[in-house]
Amino acid sequence: MARRQEVIANKLALLEIIKEKKATLFGALSPTLTARDKEEAWKEVLLKAKSLKLAAAEKTWTYARDSLWSAWKSKTLGKRDNARSTGTGGGRGMVMDAVDQVILDILERTSPTVQGLEIVESYGSPPHLTSYEPETEDVDDPQPSTSSTPIPPPSKRRRSSSSLKEPHSELLDLEKKRIEQQLRLGKLEEYKYTLECVKLEMELGLPPSDFTGAIRQRIDAPPSTNMEDNEYENMIVIHDVDEM
Repeated sequence: MARRQEVIANKLALLEIIKEKKATLFGALSPTLTARDKEEAWKEVLLKAKSLKLAAAEKTWTYARDSLWSAWKSKTLGKRDNARSTGTGGGRGMVMDAVDQVILDILERTSPTVQGLEIVESYGSPPHLTSYEPETEDVDDPQPSTSSTPIPPPSKRRRSSSSLKEPHSELLDLEKKRIEQQLRLGKLEEYKYTLECVKLEMELGLPPSDFTGAIRQRIDAPPSTNMEDNEYENMIVIHDVDEM
């Protein structure tokens, strides 16, 4: 029990760092927010995770993003979906805890997997899952109906579990497309940054660095080969831009 409480406390400490940096970690790429900014922010999260013994020493910043945060988020959303489909807190392992509360708070304004799904601040049951059935009383009708055809009682329509999952599935698709677009933009941003470094090195007469060596070799290659490489790079860049 003590070990479990320690793990929960460490997770909460790491989530506080993610919450503080969520604008950088989850914001859309822009002139003021680059892929490098995101990488540096995740590196800070990883350092905190290592200090809390949540990540091994050899792990890179992508582990904090794709393993720690992604796994915790998926588990929390699974608990939330279980509560929505069953109308209860679920069984063992499906009950919301303090870690889930913080994760939902982080996702509240940053992810379309939460936006628009009527999550209340207390993280209770969403409004559209709470059914209200008014009590009926037998009232004598002063004017009996002359119709011999009985009026059927109103049918109770229940929301099927499949209809509850459809919006969630669509929002997951949107999230996936957004991430793919950010990755493409990140590659273009990195390529642009590399070219700027090459230009500065050549203007200052510096030798090629490890970061720019491959591109400098292409530039220094014979004209025919250099032209073919440029055409190939242009095709790649144009293809990426068209996909965006």
